[in-house]
Amino acid sequence: MEGVRPTAPGPNVATAMTGLSGEVLPGIGGVVFDLDDTLLASGPVWVECWREHCERAGRPWSPEVASRCVGSGQWSEHLADWCGGDAAQLEASCTDYMVVALAEGRVEPLDGALELIATAADRVPVALASAAPRRFVDAAVAAFELGRFLQAIAYADEVTHGKPAPDIYLRAARRLQLPPGRCVAVEDSGSGILAAYRAGLQVLAVPNRAHPPAPEALQLAAHRADTGSVAVKILIDLLDRTAEPGGLT
Repeated sequence: MEGVRPTAPGPNVATAMTGLSGEVLPGIGGVVFDLDDTLLASGPVWVECWREHCERAGRPWSPEVASRCVGSGQWSEHLADWCGGDAAQLEASCTDYMVVALAEGRVEPLDGALELIATAADRVPVALASAAPRRFVDAAVAAFELGRFLQAIAYADEVTHGKPAPDIYLRAARRLQLPPGRCVAVEDSGSGILAAYRAGLQVLAVPNRAHPPAPEALQLAAHRADTGSVAVKILIDLLDRTAEPGGLT
């Protein structure tokens, strides 16, 4: 699917709010979620696949290699550069691995993730912007019935430059028919935070614990939550305040 049909924001969304730093921010009209390690506990399974590929190629796996791949739209190119082989074939092989992992129940939603996306979808249009291959994204959306929450999906294969470039977040905002500045991105990785920030979205960071964002990336986030339950509270506060008549001043 080219995404789910875009839905315009509701008329009750205010035009301005005040951010944590005191600057005036546009009212929130939509939320864009990352998928891996933001909604799904899928990152460790991706890393398992990448590590196995490196071992078969006789190349060592290291945190440095992981940091280049996690959250990046160029993960297959990074892995091919390190281990050898064709990036497209590597992407196809790892996607097969992940789709099987989904079917076997080795990938599950993160604690609080379904509540988080439902909270957003109850208030504003919601989109997905994932660096993962389309086939895995569609399989995950089907497996966990995420389509009930979504108005749009922006796929990695639709943009020229993947995360940390802003392209996929710009596309997601267009699919929601919103200016980027009226959207909040929910992200876990440094690459994703940087992509959303560059696109002009407000960022709610829920940092990846296994591969935490670099401090310089994390400081770009307007809001931070260390757990899904805290993220729910922050998102409710942001969305409900911007829906109040007159918003925040």
